[in-house]
Amino acid sequence: MINKKRIEHNLNSFSFPRVSGSSGERKALELVKEKIEALNLHPEIQEFEFSTFYSRIYPKLGFFSISILLLIYYLNIEALIFVIIVSFLLIIMMFSFILTRKPHEIKFGKKLKSHNLYVILPPKNKLINLNQEDNQTFSKERTESPINVLFFCHLDSKGQKFSILTRIIAIRTWIYTAVLLSIIILLKNYILPQYEKLFYFLGIVPLSINFIAMTILILNTTNDNSRGAIDNASGISIVLELLNYYAEQENRFKKYWFVFTGAEETGTMGIRMFYEEINHLDKKRTIILNFDAIGQSVCLFASKETRKLKPEFFNLLIIKGREFNILKDIRYKTLGAHSDGYFLKKQGFRGAGFGDLRTYRYVHSREDTPDKINVSILEKLCKLIIFTFKRLEDI
Repeated sequence: MINKKRIEHNLNSFSFPRVSGSSGERKALELVKEKIEALNLHPEIQEFEFSTFYSRIYPKLGFFSISILLLIYYLNIEALIFVIIVSFLLIIMMFSFILTRKPHEIKFGKKLKSHNLYVILPPKNKLINLNQEDNQTFSKERTESPINVLFFCHLDSKGQKFSILTRIIAIRTWIYTAVLLSIIILLKNYILPQYEKLFYFLGIVPLSINFIAMTILILNTTNDNSRGAIDNASGISIVLELLNYYAEQENRFKKYWFVFTGAEETGTMGIRMFYEEINHLDKKRTIILNFDAIGQSVCLFASKETRKLKPEFFNLLIIKGREFNILKDIRYKTLGAHSDGYFLKKQGFRGAGFGDLRTYRYVHSREDTPDKINVSILEKLCKLIIFTFKRLEDI
């Protein structure tokens, strides 16, 4: 059964700094391995090497290059210099874009090692105590691919110079001012050049704000100062608790995967490497559940396309989630551009993510500590997942 004290113990055990590729992340890996082996299970470990360019350098290069391009067009400087600078920036941006189409294959910049850990539990043997007719039916079913349920969480944490709320505000501000400035430049240089001076004046404010936002994004740096309790010791403790439950064979009616990815906070490198292990799965008979940053309540992230594919499962999840008094919000999209769930969605997998939007003010900071988490919420979420799968054995 689900054990609240064990969840709390695991939550505290994994609340320590463990930035991607560090000894702290390796410590978390070894701790998960010990807990799994204590259940007489034998996890697999996938080691990989990754570069920090994609997550830490590439975004800053993009923000900087586009802001400089906007400045050049706004100033409308001398033609030859304009062509040289623009060509240089466009080459850099194009080269970076081509490289980052497969970021896990980048081999330059700072290179670090990380690991994914996973364990697979097959369904219990349905042939026991079946009559001949049932045996024949089951033998036919076994020729089909099994239903796969994959529970995901990530092992690493990270701290950053600016809070996640500050970064979100800076990114949105940068985007809005870039769009506004682009419109002003089009009007000034091409559509209404006779009002050039007016548009120069109007462009000062969005240009200045854009550069302030760009400066914040460039100055933001990654550190190892966060204990990562919300993000993502909460997810680790949930997946471990579900593993404790499904380790008992009588509780298993599907093929269950328990996956702990590394380097999620550095461009989702772990899941990109782990994809090699699951790209053969029948996506129509596979459901992904990703647990990432849960604090005082639960927000369910699931696209409308996902709900159409598995409507009974998600409707029951929503109904019972509200009855359990843990589901406070539903978003029909995947959380974050750089998350395990978002990457899997782009590969065609369907499922749901669980998080808590109200934790944003603490995530990636020194304030990400266990006291920000309601352990009862984690307990209820485990029970909700188990209840839902019990009710719908053939999703």
